Amino acid sequence: MEGQSIESTDMGLETWFATVKHRQHIDLIDGYAGAEFFIVEGDSLLRWVFSDTRIDFDEGFQLLHAVFVVEEFLQRLRRRRCNFALVFFDAYEKICVPPTPIGVKNEWKYRFARSAIVEHLMDVEGLVSKFNSVEDMGFQRYLDDKRPYFVMSHDGGDSKATRGLLLELLKKFIDIGQNVALINDCEFVDSKIFSTVLKTKFTREPVFLQGGQDDETPEEPKEKLSLPELSSARERLSVAAVARSLKQEHPEGQQEYLHSVFLLHTALLSNLSLLQRCFPLPGNAKSGTELHNFLQRITAISKELLQNNEVSFEDAKNDVHDFLDGRLLLKLILLTPDPVSDAVKETFSKLSSEVHRLSDVTLTFPELTGTETAPIPDVAPEVEHAEDVLSVDDSGTEGSATEVASTTYSESSTATLTPRQTTILRFTNPVLDPYLSQVKLPIEVSAQDEENTETDADIQVVRETQNWQYAKKTVVAAPVKAAKKPSLGVGRLGKVTQAPTKGQQGDKFEKRAAGKVRRSEQQYCNQMNRYAASLTDSTNGGIDPKLIVVEEKGKKKEVKGPENAPEAADKTVKGGKKVIGKKETVLAKGKTTVKETAPKGKATGKISAAEIIRQNNSAKKAGKEAKLQDLWNNFFRDVKKITDDEDAMARLDTWLKETKKTVKDNSEWPFIQAEGRLYKLQLLQRLWTGYCRRGEQKLGYMVTAVLFDEARTILDSAGLTQKIQTYIQNIFLSLGIAMPPGKSIKTLPDRKLSIHFDATWNGKIESHDIKLGMSSEEFQLLHCGPWMDRNMDSAPDPRVPFEPDGWQRKVLDELDGDNSALVVAPTSAGKTFIAFYAMEKVLKENDDGILVYVAPTKALVNQIAAEVISRFKKNYRYAGKFVWAIGTREWTINKPKECQILITVPHVLQSMLMSPTNATSWTPRIKRIIFDEVHSIGNAEDGAIWEQLLLLSPCPIVALSATVGNAEEFASWLRATQSAQGVNLSMVQHPHRYSDLRKFVYRPKRTQETMFNGLPRTSRFQTLELGDGMTRIHPIAALVNTRIEMQDDLSLEPKDCLQLYWALSKAQNEKFPISDDLDYKKVFGTKGGVIVKKDVVLWEEKLKEVVKVWMQDKTSPFTKVVEILSNEQIEEKKAVEAKAAPSAEGKAETKTTTTGSVIEKNAYLYQNTLNLLQSLHNANALPAILFNYSRQKCETICEVLCEQLEAAETKWRETNPKWTSTVKAWEVYMANKNARGSKVQKIAKPEAGQSKNDMMRDAGELEGSYLDRFDPKYPSAEFSFADTRKQGNAELENDISDLIKWGTPPMLVNAFKRGIGVHHSGLNRKYRQAVEMLFRKGYLRVVIATGSLSLGVNMPTRTTVFAGDSPDLTALNYRQASGRAGRRGFDNIGNVVFHGFSEDRINRLISSKLPPLLGHFPISASLVLRLFILLHSSKESAHAKKMINSLLTQNQLVLGGQAPKEQVLHHLRFSIEYLRKQKLIGSTGTPLNFAGLTSHLYYIEDSAFALHALLISGYLQEVCRDIYEKPEQTCQDLLLVMAHIFGRRKCRPGIKTLPPMPARMKQILKQQNDDTLKTYTTYVETFAKGYLDSPDNTLPFSQVQCGNTEEKSTTGPTARSAFVALSGYTDQFSSIEDLVSSVRLGVLPEGASIPHIPTEDMDLNGYLVDFYKHSDVNKLQAENGIRPNKVWFVLKDFSVVLETVVPGIIAVLKDGPGAYYDLSAGSGDEKGDLEEVEVVSEEVEGEEEEMIKKSEGFGKVLKAFKVLRSTFDEKFKLMWA
Repeated sequence: MEGQSIESTDMGLETWFATVKHRQHIDLIDGYAGAEFFIVEGDSLLRWVFSDTRIDFDEGFQLLHAVFVVEEFLQRLRRRRCNFALVFFDAYEKICVPPTPIGVKNEWKYRFARSAIVEHLMDVEGLVSKFNSVEDMGFQRYLDDKRPYFVMSHDGGDSKATRGLLLELLKKFIDIGQNVALINDCEFVDSKIFSTVLKTKFTREPVFLQGGQDDETPEEPKEKLSLPELSSARERLSVAAVARSLKQEHPEGQQEYLHSVFLLHTALLSNLSLLQRCFPLPGNAKSGTELHNFLQRITAISKELLQNNEVSFEDAKNDVHDFLDGRLLLKLILLTPDPVSDAVKETFSKLSSEVHRLSDVTLTFPELTGTETAPIPDVAPEVEHAEDVLSVDDSGTEGSATEVASTTYSESSTATLTPRQTTILRFTNPVLDPYLSQVKLPIEVSAQDEENTETDADIQVVRETQNWQYAKKTVVAAPVKAAKKPSLGVGRLGKVTQAPTKGQQGDKFEKRAAGKVRRSEQQYCNQMNRYAASLTDSTNGGIDPKLIVVEEKGKKKEVKGPENAPEAADKTVKGGKKVIGKKETVLAKGKTTVKETAPKGKATGKISAAEIIRQNNSAKKAGKEAKLQDLWNNFFRDVKKITDDEDAMARLDTWLKETKKTVKDNSEWPFIQAEGRLYKLQLLQRLWTGYCRRGEQKLGYMVTAVLFDEARTILDSAGLTQKIQTYIQNIFLSLGIAMPPGKSIKTLPDRKLSIHFDATWNGKIESHDIKLGMSSEEFQLLHCGPWMDRNMDSAPDPRVPFEPDGWQRKVLDELDGDNSALVVAPTSAGKTFIAFYAMEKVLKENDDGILVYVAPTKALVNQIAAEVISRFKKNYRYAGKFVWAIGTREWTINKPKECQILITVPHVLQSMLMSPTNATSWTPRIKRIIFDEVHSIGNAEDGAIWEQLLLLSPCPIVALSATVGNAEEFASWLRATQSAQGVNLSMVQHPHRYSDLRKFVYRPKRTQETMFNGLPRTSRFQTLELGDGMTRIHPIAALVNTRIEMQDDLSLEPKDCLQLYWALSKAQNEKFPISDDLDYKKVFGTKGGVIVKKDVVLWEEKLKEVVKVWMQDKTSPFTKVVEILSNEQIEEKKAVEAKAAPSAEGKAETKTTTTGSVIEKNAYLYQNTLNLLQSLHNANALPAILFNYSRQKCETICEVLCEQLEAAETKWRETNPKWTSTVKAWEVYMANKNARGSKVQKIAKPEAGQSKNDMMRDAGELEGSYLDRFDPKYPSAEFSFADTRKQGNAELENDISDLIKWGTPPMLVNAFKRGIGVHHSGLNRKYRQAVEMLFRKGYLRVVIATGSLSLGVNMPTRTTVFAGDSPDLTALNYRQASGRAGRRGFDNIGNVVFHGFSEDRINRLISSKLPPLLGHFPISASLVLRLFILLHSSKESAHAKKMINSLLTQNQLVLGGQAPKEQVLHHLRFSIEYLRKQKLIGSTGTPLNFAGLTSHLYYIEDSAFALHALLISGYLQEVCRDIYEKPEQTCQDLLLVMAHIFGRRKCRPGIKTLPPMPARMKQILKQQNDDTLKTYTTYVETFAKGYLDSPDNTLPFSQVQCGNTEEKSTTGPTARSAFVALSGYTDQFSSIEDLVSSVRLGVLPEGASIPHIPTEDMDLNGYLVDFYKHSDVNKLQAENGIRPNKVWFVLKDFSVVLETVVPGIIAVLKDGPGAYYDLSAGSGDEKGDLEEVEVVSEEVEGEEEEMIKKSEGFGKVLKAFKVLRSTFDEKFKLMWA
């Protein structure tokens, strides 16, 4: 039943819709779904398509045009590598009809079009599925099978009157646990898709795991009508429909004639090309009632035939999508047509014959006379320019449902179908001419320019500044900073910031300011030094960077690679000396001395000094060995007294580690170390025996794994003796497994132990059965994986201080060869050293070379800078040089142009590379650029900047990433870009993490009301697998969706591999057997050999190959494998649920409907996080980072944790006798400290509840040092996650007070005392860095963060917890965040825990595939402008030429896309034309007017070009003319203008809107859009005529060719798509949106944009104007709908615009039109960043005021912008004070 009603609800659908959580402007690919599968609701898509009023569905009924728009949408999804399918519901067929008068009138047309489109798309395998309704059990099975990530649907926003059915459908999707993306809000930008997402509160559980049954039984197959004589599905359907119509009611007269005409129309469709069907109709061409009724009857019958599948289309061309052309039919009936060909008559005869066979009615060829007196030719006459006949309307958006009033044939009888002749402005430039000469331009050069009647100087608009003596020619403006005075390191963006010179020292104000600057810089440097120390494992807070010395010229280059290492070692000795033959060359202070050495083997006749030294050293060595032995014996006696085996083991490990650091060349040390490890084996065996006695073997396997690892280490050591090996043999005999291979006992030294074990212990245990009960191979695979040897072809290499793996050595080779490299390796694999090796290489080479390190975030910039501080220092010959500098858009440290290592962000580097002032001095010195986290090229915000940098890099690069979804494709593109620079690039890919990741889901057993009783002491041998509420997840068990391929980076640890092998063995059958070669016994043997990780990896790959094959075959037993692997998890889940009250999801309401079980998500996250952390603590799995992608939730989790800990602590302190006694002892100790030192009074009596033994033990713990550290004001250790051994209270208090001073919320700072920190980008930098430092020190053991810690920041942890789900948790973010777990050098394995997630969501994340990196078309009008500025203002420098040449010689310009060379050059030529028309460049590329200002706003080019138009038109002079008389009103007027072009945000209902655009402003921008439209209309026409020879007749998605492809036509549109032209449109475009959305495919490059600001009336968010009025954050959130985490950023963006505009106007007024200026970095007003210090000299202020007065109009514009900027920034900063 159509439009079934849903369950009654207390609120209406509109009210319900308002309550659904909306997330606006989400990037559906990179920011949400990635490569996940999703559904497009078919009728929603058709409603969106049919709402395009250009599709003639009234008189014309252009079905093929509608099909084209559908396919164009689908092709846009495909180009972006989306994984999707279409679903149609018959019950909701009506929603495809657009809610317009035409839609109501012609509903039957839209319904038939739906049937035809569905039939057409069914030919694309796997694309379309049809169901009756959402409740249909077939659809439920579909959801179980496909598991879509979201549904793309329509919300009916185009008409509130008819949206009920759509909202009903939305609610059903939401209720079954499906998120919804609004198709009518989709916006395609470059490689992105933005839309609004509606979030569901429910989680859908699979229906058919519960044995659901279909509600329908399959129908018996019906016999189909067969028409084998007809080869076309259209012809078969036409004949069947006409025949049925004739049989139902025998027609007479006109009706029979209409049937004949319809058959003729069908015959014509088979014989005409598309362009032959593009013809004009008179405005009065209307279908009468008879024709209307006839078509309605035919389409109804045809629809019935299609839906019932009554006609066989087997072996026929499926062209039902072109079933009917209403305009062609109208022409046949109403107009006098041209004579038809014999081929058409023959086709008609064949169709008529088949009709007669089916209906016994004979249809004769119709006599076509028409009703018009004058025939309409197929070829329309050519006319003059479109502007003479076309009224341009700027309304409409790309492919939207709004009306786009394009010119049709019916609107003008003189419309042109051929490219009209026009002109473009003359342009010549010696650098670009060789490229532009290749552009085919079938038009004339402007005669006006040829006659030179107007020069570049004549079109300069800014002339009033001639009184300011600027040169007539365009010149490069000096940087805004005055060159005669030194600038500060930190200053406001775009402002003149100067330090006082010597002549100004007498001024007290400037002296004070200078001192403030120095103090600010000193504070920052101190903070950076502390930050650096936290990155180096420094114990005393200090750093010891390496002093870099420039290598002497002519010195032999260091030998590369390990293969020559021995030779290099022979030639190099300590002290920097080289021995060559018999001479020793000493290099010191630039002098060379040579001294002879005695010939080898010849004595001098007396004991040499060297021999005496050797003898003395031998005596000293013997003494050291004896001393070391005594030290070991004494320590062993002490450690044996420790009764707790784990404590003894910890003491032993510490002693061995610390002693090893002090021992050098001591022959006793290997034997002492072996004895120490042997004692550890005894302790471990004792622990294992205890587990066996208690029947808790499962809890103790980690003990035996450590024992195995220690034994393996001893057996491979130099200190192994016969006695020790005998002990180890006995231990393994007791365990019942083979001992790891050792050495022949006869070859070992027969040496007694220097220590004495218990007399009864020799490694054998006979009193208890302590056997493991499994083979050695099984034991190693199940329990020893974390301790396996991870050697991956490592070998010594003199270039680095460690043994690099093979892939790391390959990277070093590429760097040494000055090649480029793309390095793709997981987090913790060892990529970090690459960057620092490259840095050191540049520093050693000379003092001038530069390495630029590009990071995606400012947090990562700070970290890398701190790392550089901790690693390198260098002494320079001249002052003013720096090793490093930081440059971001907000602030700079040191001087970016005077350093050798610049750490920056993409925007700043691009600006520096494009700066003319750098082109000859700074840029040529760049030796290498490192792009960290290079996958950021896929970001929606700045991905295009990354892409342009990679294309234009002037030197070799290193690109680093752990998460590239299409590495080979990306490498191929990078290789092509580097090849254009003459550089070779290699990809080095390493797929394996150093430490494996083990996944868990946390489902708490405790109820929310259970009181937390403190953190107990933990065992080092606890595993999270057995932790409270933890259930382990096998990665293969997460592959529940068998319709997707296994991701390439899915990894298995050894235990996973063995379990997978067992599952495959159990599930195999005759059709799918398992090869014996996969048997672990055959792979690893059965003799107890030590298994290494490299061999497990090879086995893993073979096992995964089997899984991949089984996943692709529906008949395979793969689901059984998943079931076996999940069984343990399911059983554990049942056990947990049986004990839990409420369920694992908290007090979840479970609601069962006809669509299956849905579980409402609960806010139990906060209450159960403490229990989770306790489980981690008990399992020794801290430190942990908890990721939640909501800033507010991060802070709330922290607050709740602190409150819970404090409440539990208060209760504990009130009742705990130990606490009471400790406080009393502390009070006595403090009272007597001065008189009695640190001696502690004895406790006379036990406290209540204390035994005497408890009292004695507590007294023993109360040593003076402990009481010195004790402070009852601080949290008790049992109620704090802080490790107080790593940070003193006094130092912590200093940090806390400093952070509170900087405005950090006290709750967050005080959480430090409980060992908890919060990290997100909304917090100030000082606090974030404090969190990072304290976490790295080990003091903080819990950090709650958004994604700010997942992107490259050095914050490794033992456990990553995903605390609560979020749409922002994508496949990419999951990998980045989970990669934090498993600290190399600290943790053998990393843990990943899901807390507050549904099972389906967990499986999705684990099995998700990374989205591919896709590029953007890089050549924009703003980039072309910047290149001209660079070229001209650098006087055609080599750097400028190289950038242009590298860009235009790329073989593969766009990553993942197509951009043929001719297309690129044509786009370039018309970008130049656009810039010339906008008066931004002259005829040779000379920058004009405000080109410099416009270029600095490149990242918002639409707004930048609009601002320029307002500047040169004089409009802003009008707005600002009363700035002195009415400053407040002028600023408000100026702000309104700026708010209409910058920071534009669409308004949703209920949001305060922006006042309308001023009429004069609207007129100027509309004229600019009209000019732009003319330019780009010429662009598309000339390109189509010059390059596109093939007919435009192929549908973009299905690639089906339409019309008669053999028929050629010289008429019809050339630039507009022929499919769109079927509705009567010509090459005359009504708006830029009309052009972009209907231009022929292949004309505009994919992703290319046309700059413009829409001027039609639309509701825009008035947040900027409102903020300027009230400065209230809360109102911005409540009235303007700006989310709290976005407020600062949107206001900051506008502030940066104002900061850019002011110096831009100054540059023009001071140095003339076209002047360029450099923006100085450094406002320093990132919340909590450097203290802002600004010293602007009175002289400069006076100069500016004088310039303003003399410049009149533009001077007032400058004054107004300065006042507006000052006022806005004052309000902005006050808001965050």
